[in-house]
Amino acid sequence: MSYKYNISIGAYFKNETRFLCEWVEFHLLIGVEHLYLYCNDIDPTETKKVLKSYIKKGIVSFIHYPHKLTNKHDATTIYNKIFSVANKETKWLAFIDLDEFICLIKHKNINQFLKLYDDKEIAAISMLWTVFINYEQYQTTQQLQIEAYTHALIKYKSRPVYKSIIKTSRCNGMRSAHNPNLNNTKFRFVDENKYTVKIRYNAPNDMIRLNHYHLKSRNDFTIKLTNVGYWNNKISHSWKNYEKALNKPVIKNFVIQRFLPELKRKMGITDA
Repeated sequence: MSYKYNISIGAYFKNETRFLCEWVEFHLLIGVEHLYLYCNDIDPTETKKVLKSYIKKGIVSFIHYPHKLTNKHDATTIYNKIFSVANKETKWLAFIDLDEFICLIKHKNINQFLKLYDDKEIAAISMLWTVFINYEQYQTTQQLQIEAYTHALIKYKSRPVYKSIIKTSRCNGMRSAHNPNLNNTKFRFVDENKYTVKIRYNAPNDMIRLNHYHLKSRNDFTIKLTNVGYWNNKISHSWKNYEKALNKPVIKNFVIQRFLPELKRKMGITDA
C-alpha cells in the first residue's frame, strides 16, 4: 500500500498553546511529516493562530474537540478517532502528548530509525519515558523545554513506562494510551532491540527515548491537573507524587540538546 506519509504523530491537548510551536518544530526537524492534533480547549482561537501556517501548508490536521474528558479511557477514544483517519494516510503513527518529545540517540532523522523495523511481523515500537523535573519549582521558564529541563529521574516508577509508534497496517488502533491493539497474533510490539515488550523488564533506550517534561513548575503542574476532568479527584495524590519526585535521584541529561541549535534557528530564536 502506498501512503501519503511515512511517519506522523497523533496527539490531543488542552491549554498548552505556549508549548505548541517548539513541539511542532522539533518533531518536523527530526523528520515527522504530519501531525493529527485534537484540541480540547474550550476556545481554540489562540491555538489556531499558532497553528495557522502549519494547517495552511497541510502539515497539521486540526480537530477542535471541546468535550469534557471524564476518565482515562477518553484518551484512547481520541487516539482511535485519529487512527481511523491516519491509517489510510500514514505508514507509521506515534501517539504522544505535548510534553513528550521523541529523542533520537543515534540517528538525526526518525525515518532512518524506522527503516530498521520493516520486518513483516513488527507492528509497533516502544519508546521508554525519560522523565525530567524542574528544580526551580515555582518559576515558569521562558526557555524552550528541551533547553530548560536537564535533570532526569533515574527511576520514575517501579516498572518501565513507554509510548508507542505503530505500523498502521498491523494494528487496529490503541488498547490504551500506551499500548497498541495488534490486528493479528503473529504480529509483535517490540522494543528498539526487537524483543517483545513485556510489562516488567529492563527495556533498552540506547537508540530512542521519549523525553517527558511532565514535572515542570508548580504553576504549570496546577494547570495540568485542571486540564483533564478525571484528574480532579486525584489532585492531592498527584501533588504528593510531585513532591516525591523532587526528592528522587536524578542525572543530568543533555542528549536531546544536539538538536537545539537547529531548532532555535528554525524558530528564529537568537541567544542574547
